[in-house]
Amino acid sequence: MSKREDIQNDMAQFLEEVGLDEVYGVLTGLDTLDNGRKVRTVTFCRARSLDGQVIIYSDSFVQVVTNREREVFTSPEDAKAWIKAKYVDFDAAAADEVPRK
Repeated sequence: MSKREDIQNDMAQFLEEVGLDEVYGVLTGLDTLDNGRKVRTVTFCRARSLDGQVIIYSDSFVQVVTNREREVFTSPEDAKAWIKAKYVDFDAAAADEVPRK
């Protein structure tokens, strides 16, 4: 398995564990960008309130896009900490403390 695939699988497991797998579950994918580069994706949701996607460009560039905002992180751990603080614990102050790119 590639490093990005390992990150993708770990992120999918994390999202399922914190309950962001309502409605359609957590979906993983491999998308091709306009420039031909491939990225790993993990799609998640909470019924009637949240749709999101984690886009893994590399182990040092992870983007989280939701129907509310878009953030870029330098590690998957930071992305997970931000998602948990923002959408599981609903702690905006803790989410703001997570380092971003």
